Amino acid sequence: MIFSERIIRVCAVLAVSILSTAIHADSGLRFPSIAATNLAGRAVSLPGDFGAPAAVVFVAFTMKQQSDIDEWKPFVDKSRGKYASLAVWELPTIGSGYTFMRGIIENGMRSGIKNQTARESTVTLFVDAKAFAGNIGAAGLSDIAVLVVAADGRILGKAVGKPTAASEASIDAVLGAAFAAKR
Repeated sequence: MIFSERIIRVCAVLAVSILSTAIHADSGLRFPSIAATNLAGRAVSLPGDFGAPAAVVFVAFTMKQQSDIDEWKPFVDKSRGKYASLAVWELPTIGSGYTFMRGIIENGMRSGIKNQTARESTVTLFVDAKAFAGNIGAAGLSDIAVLVVAADGRILGKAVGKPTAASEASIDAVLGAAFAAKR
């Protein structure tokens, strides 16, 4: 019995590790073209406004997932130290059925985000969330997607959920390759 419990634990750890590991190189996935407005009120065209050579893009599908994004903050801070021009975006993704409430939702978000830089890089998407998740290669809506997106829209790397040593190392490797290619 103890032996089989160990096997189950090892399999669970491996599964979590695999699910949180980034994909590398050209996965064939592309970030869809989206015209939207950031929380500062400026029109943006994604992925073109993400920045070059690559940006880290957090996609959340529920309000509770903000805490998962917040857990990536130490990694983001360290990455900004390594890659001075790194842009980081947050895309809360809400079903298109809520478009009629856009003003209320975005004003509520603005009241919670006082930092102007954070407002500039936060874009609420009112889209078919399931279709969008499929387009970016997310397994579903239950975990955040952490993407490394090139300015031309290629998704260079991806992780899901809270940060792990493996997911951070994978995303860092993708960023390192993208920024090295810029030189």
